[in-house]
Amino acid sequence: MFEIVRQDELEKWNIKYEDVIIPTRKTQFSAGYDFHIPKNLDIEIPNEKGILIPTGIKCRFPFSKDKLYLQLSLKSGISSKNPIIMRNAPGIIDFDYVDNPDNDGHILISVYNVDGSRVNYTTLKGGTGIAQGIFVSYHTFGENVEEKRVGGFGSTSK
Repeated sequence: MFEIVRQDELEKWNIKYEDVIIPTRKTQFSAGYDFHIPKNLDIEIPNEKGILIPTGIKCRFPFSKDKLYLQLSLKSGISSKNPIIMRNAPGIIDFDYVDNPDNDGHILISVYNVDGSRVNYTTLKGGTGIAQGIFVSYHTFGENVEEKRVGGFGSTSK
């Protein structure tokens, strides 16, 4: 289900394979899989700026008779302890995002630092749990869409 992206994609973000943390559910009744910033990769988010936080992870969806997407939200501890919001809340990872030619389906967390008063940036330490992902089923209404995904992050709006 969750896999580490290709080596060339990791290198674009200066991530080592061994520093990527595979998402897991932390408790018996956790709905979400916790996504982490790769170990040894501290992230600085400038005040009043947005960035993409790499996870090093892609999602190969489990077999299901239902149509699924992966919904991403910031972990409550991140947004309650830091001036960080998710720019595209919730984030949606489509079934066909995996293995795309642009970024191999790399799941990136889009955040914005709303702080204008502190130091010039907020730092999130490597290994920090940043987001949670929940598999959600959805319905379509019979329209026949033939278009295939040809890109990565933001490619379907081009």
